[in-house]
Amino acid sequence: TYDEKLASGYGINIHGGSYVGYEKFARLGFTWVRDYAYTYGWMVRARGEGGYTGWPWYPKIVKAAEDVGLMTLPCLMGAVQIKRDAKDDNDPSFTPNNEWRRQMALIVNSFPTLMAWELDNETDNNMHRTLDGYGRYCQAFGDIVKATRPDAMSVAPGLAGIYVDQTRKLVERGYFRNIDVVNGHRYCGKDGPEYSKANLNTGMSEAKPAYLRDVWRHWKRAATCDGKFRQLWVTEWV
Repeated sequence: TYDEKLASGYGINIHGGSYVGYEKFARLGFTWVRDYAYTYGWMVRARGEGGYTGWPWYPKIVKAAEDVGLMTLPCLMGAVQIKRDAKDDNDPSFTPNNEWRRQMALIVNSFPTLMAWELDNETDNNMHRTLDGYGRYCQAFGDIVKATRPDAMSVAPGLAGIYVDQTRKLVERGYFRNIDVVNGHRYCGKDGPEYSKANLNTGMSEAKPAYLRDVWRHWKRAATCDGKFRQLWVTEWV
Protein backbone atom coordinates (compact mmCIF):
# COMPACT_ATOMS: atom_id res chain seq x y z
CA THR A 1 0.00 0.00 0.00
CA TYR A 2 0.96 3.63 -0.24
CA ASP A 3 1.43 3.92 3.53
CA GLU A 4 3.61 0.81 3.56
CA LYS A 5 5.79 2.32 0.85
CA LEU A 6 6.22 5.50 2.89
CA ALA A 7 7.29 3.38 5.86
CA SER A 8 9.61 1.06 3.93
CA GLY A 9 13.25 1.02 4.85
CA TYR A 10 14.45 -0.40 1.53
CA GLY A 11 16.04 2.07 -0.87
CA ILE A 12 18.98 2.42 -3.22
CA ASN A 13 21.06 5.37 -4.44
CA ILE A 14 20.90 6.10 -8.17
CA HIS A 15 21.57 8.85 -10.71
CA GLY A 16 18.51 9.32 -12.90
CA GLY A 17 20.48 11.29 -15.49
CA SER A 18 21.77 7.98 -16.87
CA TYR A 19 20.30 4.51 -17.42
CA VAL A 20 18.90 3.18 -14.15
CA GLY A 21 16.80 0.08 -14.82
CA TYR A 22 14.03 0.97 -12.40
CA GLU A 23 12.08 -2.20 -13.14
CA LYS A 24 15.03 -4.33 -11.97
CA PHE A 25 15.25 -2.54 -8.63
CA ALA A 26 11.49 -2.88 -8.18
CA ARG A 27 11.70 -6.62 -8.80
CA LEU A 28 14.51 -6.89 -6.25
CA GLY A 29 12.18 -5.48 -3.60
CA PHE A 30 13.38 -1.91 -3.30
CA THR A 31 10.73 0.70 -2.54
CA TRP A 32 12.69 3.98 -2.58
CA VAL A 33 15.29 5.44 -4.91
CA ARG A 34 17.45 8.30 -3.65
CA ASP A 35 18.31 10.21 -6.80
CA TYR A 36 21.38 12.45 -7.14
CA ALA A 37 20.15 13.81 -10.49
CA TYR A 38 18.06 16.40 -8.64
CA THR A 39 21.09 18.66 -8.18
CA TYR A 40 19.87 22.12 -7.17
CA GLY A 41 21.74 24.01 -9.92
CA TRP A 42 20.59 21.57 -12.58
CA MET A 43 16.98 21.94 -11.52
CA VAL A 44 17.18 25.72 -11.66
CA ARG A 45 18.59 25.57 -15.21
CA ALA A 46 16.16 22.86 -16.33
CA ARG A 47 13.10 24.73 -15.13
CA GLY A 48 12.67 26.86 -18.25
CA GLU A 49 9.12 28.18 -18.25
CA GLY A 50 8.16 25.86 -15.42
CA GLY A 51 8.21 22.38 -16.91
CA TYR A 52 11.70 21.33 -15.76
CA THR A 53 12.15 19.73 -19.17
CA GLY A 54 15.76 20.78 -19.70
CA TRP A 55 18.39 18.09 -19.19
CA PRO A 56 18.01 15.67 -17.50
CA TRP A 57 14.26 16.09 -18.13
CA TYR A 58 12.81 15.66 -14.64
CA PRO A 59 9.22 14.71 -15.58
CA LYS A 60 10.59 11.66 -17.40
CA ILE A 61 12.74 10.69 -14.41
CA VAL A 62 9.78 10.95 -12.03
CA LYS A 63 7.55 8.93 -14.36
CA ALA A 64 10.14 6.19 -14.89
CA ALA A 65 10.26 5.49 -11.15
CA GLU A 66 6.53 5.83 -10.60
CA ASP A 67 5.65 3.50 -13.50
CA VAL A 68 7.14 0.58 -11.55
CA GLY A 69 5.83 1.73 -8.15
CA LEU A 70 9.04 3.24 -6.76
CA MET A 71 9.09 6.23 -4.41
CA THR A 72 11.73 8.90 -5.07
CA LEU A 73 13.80 10.85 -2.57
CA PRO A 74 15.29 13.73 -4.62
CA CYS A 75 18.68 14.76 -3.23
CA LEU A 76 19.14 18.48 -3.93
CA MET A 77 22.91 18.38 -4.13
CA GLY A 78 24.62 21.76 -3.99
CA ALA A 79 21.64 23.45 -2.35
CA VAL A 80 23.54 24.63 0.74
CA GLN A 81 25.39 27.45 -1.01
CA ILE A 82 27.84 28.64 1.61
CA LYS A 83 30.95 29.93 -0.15
CA ARG A 84 34.17 28.06 0.45
CA ASP A 85 36.09 31.24 1.21
CA ALA A 86 33.43 32.64 3.57
CA LYS A 87 35.22 33.51 6.81
CA ASP A 88 32.61 34.65 9.31
CA ASP A 89 28.90 34.78 9.94
CA ASN A 90 28.61 38.20 8.29
CA ASP A 91 29.18 36.62 4.88
CA PRO A 92 25.86 36.77 2.95
CA SER A 93 26.22 33.17 1.81
CA PHE A 94 25.68 31.99 5.40
CA THR A 95 21.98 32.85 4.98
CA PRO A 96 19.80 31.65 2.06
CA ASN A 97 18.72 34.67 0.03
CA ASN A 98 15.29 35.42 -1.43
CA GLU A 99 16.14 34.00 -4.87
CA TRP A 100 17.21 30.72 -3.28
CA ARG A 101 13.95 30.60 -1.36
CA ARG A 102 11.93 31.31 -4.51
CA GLN A 103 13.68 28.61 -6.52
CA MET A 104 13.32 26.08 -3.71
CA ALA A 105 9.60 26.80 -3.37
CA LEU A 106 9.13 26.38 -7.13
CA ILE A 107 11.04 23.08 -7.15
CA VAL A 108 9.20 21.53 -4.22
CA ASN A 109 5.77 22.70 -5.39
CA SER A 110 6.22 21.59 -9.02
CA PHE A 111 6.34 17.84 -8.33
CA PRO A 112 3.24 17.00 -6.29
CA THR A 113 3.76 13.23 -6.38
CA LEU A 114 7.17 13.35 -4.70
CA MET A 115 6.55 12.90 -0.99
CA ALA A 116 10.00 13.68 0.44
CA TRP A 117 12.76 16.17 -0.38
CA GLU A 118 16.36 16.07 0.86
CA LEU A 119 18.45 19.20 1.26
CA ASP A 120 21.91 18.42 -0.14
CA ASN A 121 24.38 15.60 0.45
CA GLU A 122 27.41 15.28 2.77
CA THR A 123 27.61 18.96 3.64
CA ASP A 124 29.76 18.21 6.71
CA ASN A 125 32.35 20.89 5.98
CA ASN A 126 29.71 23.61 5.87
CA MET A 127 28.19 22.40 9.13
CA HIS A 128 31.56 22.29 10.88
CA ARG A 129 32.53 25.79 9.68
CA THR A 130 29.27 27.46 10.67
CA LEU A 131 26.65 25.48 12.52
CA ASP A 132 24.29 28.46 12.58
CA GLY A 133 24.77 29.22 8.89
CA TYR A 134 24.13 25.59 8.04
CA GLY A 135 21.17 25.63 10.38
CA ARG A 136 19.62 28.61 8.63
CA TYR A 137 19.58 26.67 5.36
CA CYS A 138 17.91 23.73 7.09
CA GLN A 139 15.37 26.03 8.73
CA ALA A 140 14.52 27.83 5.49
CA PHE A 141 14.22 24.52 3.64
CA GLY A 142 11.95 22.99 6.28
CA ASP A 143 9.78 26.10 6.38
CA ILE A 144 9.43 26.14 2.57
CA VAL A 145 8.46 22.46 2.37
CA LYS A 146 5.94 22.90 5.18
CA ALA A 147 4.41 25.99 3.56
CA THR A 148 4.27 24.76 -0.05
CA ARG A 149 3.88 21.00 0.41
CA PRO A 150 2.56 20.23 3.91
CA ASP A 151 1.89 16.66 2.75
CA ALA A 152 5.59 16.05 2.00
CA MET A 153 8.52 15.28 4.30
CA SER A 154 11.51 17.60 4.64
CA VAL A 155 14.73 15.60 4.99
CA ALA A 156 17.91 17.12 6.40
CA PRO A 157 21.11 16.61 4.35
CA GLY A 158 22.62 13.15 4.45
CA LEU A 159 25.85 13.85 6.32
CA ALA A 160 28.94 11.66 6.08
CA GLY A 161 28.47 10.54 9.65
CA ILE A 162 26.08 10.34 12.59
CA TYR A 163 26.51 13.65 14.44
CA VAL A 164 24.73 13.42 17.77
CA ASP A 165 25.97 16.65 19.39
CA GLN A 166 25.41 18.77 16.28
CA THR A 167 21.94 17.30 15.82
CA ARG A 168 21.01 18.24 19.38
CA LYS A 169 22.23 21.81 18.94
CA LEU A 170 20.38 22.25 15.64
CA VAL A 171 17.16 21.01 17.24
CA GLU A 172 17.60 23.09 20.40
CA ARG A 173 18.26 26.27 18.40
CA GLY A 174 15.08 25.78 16.37
CA TYR A 175 16.74 25.17 13.01
CA PHE A 176 15.02 21.79 12.65
CA ARG A 177 11.59 23.06 13.65
CA ASN A 178 10.07 21.92 10.33
CA ILE A 179 12.56 19.17 9.52
CA ASP A 180 10.80 15.79 9.58
CA VAL A 181 13.79 13.51 9.00
CA VAL A 182 17.32 13.66 10.43
CA ASN A 183 19.73 12.03 8.03
CA GLY A 184 23.21 10.50 8.06
CA HIS A 185 25.55 7.96 6.48
CA ARG A 186 27.28 4.96 8.01
CA TYR A 187 29.99 2.80 6.45
CA CYS A 188 30.62 -0.24 8.65
CA GLY A 189 33.23 -1.86 6.43
CA LYS A 190 33.92 -5.53 7.15
CA ASP A 191 32.04 -5.44 10.47
CA GLY A 192 28.33 -6.13 10.62
CA PRO A 193 26.14 -3.35 12.03
CA GLU A 194 25.64 -5.29 15.27
CA TYR A 195 29.39 -5.13 15.98
CA SER A 196 30.44 -1.98 14.13
CA LYS A 197 32.23 0.58 16.29
CA ALA A 198 33.52 2.97 13.62
CA ASN A 199 32.20 4.87 10.62
CA LEU A 200 34.64 4.39 7.76
CA ASN A 201 33.27 7.26 5.67
CA THR A 202 35.60 10.10 4.73
CA GLY A 203 36.13 12.54 7.57
CA MET A 204 34.94 10.25 10.37
CA SER A 205 38.30 8.71 11.31
CA GLU A 206 38.50 10.83 14.48
CA ALA A 207 35.00 9.97 15.71
CA LYS A 208 34.98 8.18 19.07
CA PRO A 209 34.38 4.43 18.59
CA ALA A 210 30.98 3.32 19.83
CA TYR A 211 28.65 0.43 19.14
CA LEU A 212 26.24 1.39 16.41
CA ARG A 213 23.18 0.43 18.45
CA ASP A 214 24.25 2.96 21.09
CA VAL A 215 24.84 5.63 18.44
CA TRP A 216 21.26 5.14 17.20
CA ARG A 217 19.90 5.54 20.72
CA HIS A 218 21.79 8.78 21.42
CA TRP A 219 21.00 10.14 17.95
CA LYS A 220 17.26 9.54 18.42
CA ARG A 221 17.29 11.36 21.74
CA ALA A 222 19.11 14.30 20.19
CA ALA A 223 16.77 14.44 17.19
CA THR A 224 13.69 14.60 19.39
CA CYS A 225 15.00 16.66 22.32
CA ASP A 226 12.43 19.40 21.59
CA GLY A 227 9.57 16.93 21.99
CA LYS A 228 8.80 16.66 18.26
CA PHE A 229 8.80 13.25 16.60
CA ARG A 230 11.37 12.93 13.81
CA GLN A 231 12.45 9.95 11.80
CA LEU A 232 16.08 8.90 11.45
CA TRP A 233 17.19 7.88 7.95
CA VAL A 234 20.52 6.39 6.93
CA THR A 235 20.69 7.15 3.23
CA GLU A 236 24.15 5.73 2.55
CA TRP A 237 25.02 2.44 4.18
CA VAL A 238 27.69 -0.16 3.47
